[in-house]
Amino acid sequence: PPSASRAGPAHPLARPAPLPMSMSSDQSGPVGQPAAPAAATGPPSPPSPPPPKDQDDWESLLAAFRIYKMAHGDLKVPSRFVVPSMSPWPASAHGMKLGIRVAAIRTTGKYVSNDEARRK
Repeated sequence: PPSASRAGPAHPLARPAPLPMSMSSDQSGPVGQPAAPAAATGPPSPPSPPPPKDQDDWESLLAAFRIYKMAHGDLKVPSRFVVPSMSPWPASAHGMKLGIRVAAIRTTGKYVSNDEARRK
């Protein structure tokens, strides 16, 4: 017979005692309740401005400039130069009249006149 001093196994349907509604050391809310969201540390940052309408075109142009410079060592693009439709040229730039684009940037400031970051 089992000894009276030894506790037997817990009944499988026994429920644990309810937890007190005191503060826990690892949560900011009462035990059993979700923690409150952290307070903001400062004013919210303003939303980022939308990308310029010509952003995709600009990215294709930059990629073409990089390849041209690797191939020719400079950005003195002849006015008649057209990006070939082959590797390593980016597909988005295939057929682009790169020489005309360079001339437009240099004479009218297209793509760069209203964007300080692009002028660099």
